[in-house]
Order: sequence, then C-alpha cells, then structure tokens
Amino acid sequence: MKKAILFITALIISSVIYSCGALTYINDTWQKPGYAARKYNKIVVWAVFKDNLFARRVLEDKIVSELKLQGVNAVPSYDKFSNDLLDPNKTGKIENEEEGEEILMKAVKDMGVDGALVISVKDIKKDSYYEPGYSYWTPRYYSMPFRRYYISTYDRVYGPGYYTTSSLVYFESGLFDLNKEELIYSVISETVNPTSLKDIANSFSTTLVKTLLEDKVLIK
Repeated sequence: MKKAILFITALIISSVIYSCGALTYINDTWQKPGYAARKYNKIVVWAVFKDNLFARRVLEDKIVSELKLQGVNAVPSYDKFSNDLLDPNKTGKIENEEEGEEILMKAVKDMGVDGALVISVKDIKKDSYYEPGYSYWTPRYYSMPFRRYYISTYDRVYGPGYYTTSSLVYFESGLFDLNKEELIYSVISETVNPTSLKDIANSFSTTLVKTLLEDKVLIK
C-alpha cells in the first residue's frame, strides 16, 4: 500500500511539473580570461536557423524582449538579414565562405551594433525511462477471514512499471564583442519537456539572460 501511494504521488508530481512548462538548465559556460563586463550600445540577437524563419523570429523576439526588460538595448536580426544572402540557392551550405564573411560583416555594420548574441540548436533528443513496478508483501496467517484476506491481497498485488519520455533541446549561445570580433562568452544549455515553440522560447530566453547578468557578462 505504501509503495502504491508513492507510485501515485510520483505520477501527480510529474503531471504538475510538466504542466508548469519547460525548464532550462545551464550545462556549461566559458568566459574569455581577463574579460571585464561592459555595457554594449546595441546587441543583435541572431538565431541560426537554415529554413525555419518562424522559429527564428519567435526565439529572437523573446530574447530581445528579455534583454530590454533588464535594461539591455537589443534588436533581432531576422528583419535585417536573410539567409538568402549567404545561401541563395538554398543548398544548406555557404558556397563561398570568404564572400559570405564580407556580406555578414557589412550587415553587422549597417545594423550599428557592437555586440552579437548568436544562438544555435545543437541537438534535440527524446529519452525514455523505465520506472520499475512495485510490490508489497508480508506473510499472513491462514486463519484470516475471507473479507480481510481479499482486501489485504488486493493491496499487496504487483503494480506494473511504466515508461516516461523526456524531450530535450540543447542550445549553444555565444556573445561576441564586435569591436574586436571575438567570442567573450559561451554557454551550453538544455531545455527539458517543452510543449511548444513558445514554451521553449520563454524558458530558454529567461534562463539565458539571467545567466548573462549573474555571470556579469553584461551590464545593464
């Protein structure tokens, strides 16, 4: 009976957690040695998606919104830079890298930004976990009446195990100082059990911006 209660409790807790939306965790961070936090005049948020402009817009807009709420001036890139400029034939590859770099830096200059926050999805996984079954048994006296025997037997039968599935989205985010054209901060994160693109964007952007400020990479 005790294990049955624990089993049911676990299901309730799981349903409550999942109903609260996605959770984002920071797995690792790197900061350029000797870097001193500075206030950027304007940061462009750049989500690298090859063929999903909608996802790019949703993610960039949410991160920009979070940065502005924290007093950091930021703009999205999707309305200023199209992937067609680098990949006009839509092959998924940049055929002329040198020319691509020139196009990219011209766009950055035209935006008037001195910082770039580049976001990319590195992996998406679905993991299944098996929760083993439970059983509760103690010796009973054979003189036990039918009614008590039946009730106690029902409470002690084996409870089957079950599978739970977790969805994981891994992001890599890098902050660049465009005046020096160098990476100053990088963070690897995972967003767990998102229910929608909006859910991913909300959880990821909040955690990312919070981390950038707490690690004193950005100054408001």
